[in-house]
Amino acid sequence: MNRKLRKKIIAFSGLGITAVLIATFSISHFQSNISENFSDSYQNIVTQARQLTQSFQNEMGKWQSKQYDNITMIKITNTYLPRFQKLINNIESLQSTPKFENTKDFYAKSLESEMLSYTNFRNYLLSDNRSAYRQSIRLLSDSLNYETKSFNAFRNVT
Repeated sequence: MNRKLRKKIIAFSGLGITAVLIATFSISHFQSNISENFSDSYQNIVTQARQLTQSFQNEMGKWQSKQYDNITMIKITNTYLPRFQKLINNIESLQSTPKFENTKDFYAKSLESEMLSYTNFRNYLLSDNRSAYRQSIRLLSDSLNYETKSFNAFRNVT
């Protein structure tokens, strides 16, 4: 092999190694940014969900204390359901790395269960169907269990 060819091979090998190192660093930096963005967005959605749940529970308290009748509570519930759906859409659309998939999936299931709980509660108010009321309670319990799983999954990877 002549000298010129050897120098070219060495030069191109050096460039190739540099390109691989830059690509590896860029991918690592990109994944780190995704993780940071996911963590911030996840915590923001959790805060929004807690506020929404607390607000709805306050409305339920007014219904329980007879400040609201069933029709008013049905209307109130109908205004909250799309707000829960928006949170579900937000958590499902979060860009994440594989390490956060359980966190994301469990939290989406938590919000879905909570929304279905309130849907069943509304159905109970409409029909006085006790099985809808019992299903509402079960779904709310499921929601809390999924939320706990989500928090544990998040804690395990951060």
